[in-house]
Amino acid sequence: MCGYAVDFLRSCYASTWDFPEAPAVAGEFFFCPPGTPHYGDWHYFGSRNWHKGDATPWPDFGETEDAKQAYRNGSFPVQHPDPILIGDQQCLEVGFSAHEAPASYLFGVPTRCWRDLPHSGGLAGGGVGIFGLTWKGGLAGGGGGRGQVTGGGLAGGGGLPRVLHGGGLAGGGLGKGQLAGGGLAGGGLGKGQLAGGGLAGGGLGKGQLAGGGLYGAARQPGGLAGGGLGRAHIGAGGLAGGGAGSAAVPKPISIVQHKSGGTSGTGTASLSLTWTVQTTAGNQLVAIVHTRAGSGSVKPTISAPAGWTLAIDSPNDIQRCACYYLENAAAEASTGNFIGTLSGVLVNLVVAVVEVAGLKLSGTLDKALATNGVGTAPSTAATGTLAQAKELIVAGFSSNGLGTFSAPTNGFTIGDQANVTGDGTGGLSWKIVASTATQSTAMAAMGAIWAATIVSFLGS
Repeated sequence: MCGYAVDFLRSCYASTWDFPEAPAVAGEFFFCPPGTPHYGDWHYFGSRNWHKGDATPWPDFGETEDAKQAYRNGSFPVQHPDPILIGDQQCLEVGFSAHEAPASYLFGVPTRCWRDLPHSGGLAGGGVGIFGLTWKGGLAGGGGGRGQVTGGGLAGGGGLPRVLHGGGLAGGGLGKGQLAGGGLAGGGLGKGQLAGGGLAGGGLGKGQLAGGGLYGAARQPGGLAGGGLGRAHIGAGGLAGGGAGSAAVPKPISIVQHKSGGTSGTGTASLSLTWTVQTTAGNQLVAIVHTRAGSGSVKPTISAPAGWTLAIDSPNDIQRCACYYLENAAAEASTGNFIGTLSGVLVNLVVAVVEVAGLKLSGTLDKALATNGVGTAPSTAATGTLAQAKELIVAGFSSNGLGTFSAPTNGFTIGDQANVTGDGTGGLSWKIVASTATQSTAMAAMGAIWAATIVSFLGS
């Protein structure tokens, strides 16, 4: 989870926490902005101050009993992370999660915890040590720990607790009081060469920058800019200290929130779900819709709210499992009405929805396949090779029985599911991938008639 309030404290501090499968993790508290929501389930992130000395047994997990608490003023260096659910409660409870490790961090926090990365004056292209990114405008090309810069240097006149001589940029590392291995400067030169203006603290010239990956007006992986740049394109690992010109930095894919519910009605069943918090404009919404007739041999039809697009429909017997999506959605408080219709017959309807950040604004659909079966374990088809490495996979399931979908295979997470009183279960699961490998998943057998869909969406 990201950006949620986890405790009440008079002052903030740094300490050490033990988590399942992750002992002795360094961390610190920050004050939350007004209106920050609290995490809605239990966790181990709380302060020991509330129970130390109360004669109760010390818990196995949480803040360690004897760790030194170091005072912090509670401020966060940039805009606070957004309240986003990443992973699931299982990860907090037992320390196991099939989610892939974060690809990059900002001040010790995964960058996917922001819907829009803050303009902090300093970004890391390859990752950094906890708390020790860069300070006051500095940039890290390859990553750094507290008090030092490694493998890509530092730019723009800023610095970590150890100040760079001349306010310069180190292309391949730095020594005490000097720039080395292709470095250039915001106020002076190191041993490397700076031709035709190059990069000097505030902008981009036309010369070659050695060791950082900048040439002319093109930005290559690992390139650094001290104060911002004009027409340059930011590639993988590229950094801009003050902001970029025409190019945008792609967002990581992240799950923002999800909901589900069920209803029934004779002839027509209609359901609109209210989001926990209003959705963010530009994000994508994905829905799995399950309908089933209470009798007969005909399947109900489904209609979706205005703007939603059908990705795939999987009919089986007298039920359907369909996937709908809404690209580049406006900010909204509820989904609008999904409707199941079959004249004169009881119609059961389940809707499960998820809000996703980091997908393309249009043309997101890549793969869409349907399967169904009777009595076997509900399972999706295999997607085949994906169009690109960065994609979101959403699997939808429906069953004619009252049960619970469980034990998803191949690293998928069950997001939401619901039952309809009388008959019918529907739900969705997801997986965020970083390769083009084929994807599929299955649930534990429920001994019922089932249908399934699997759909993939392109990341930005």
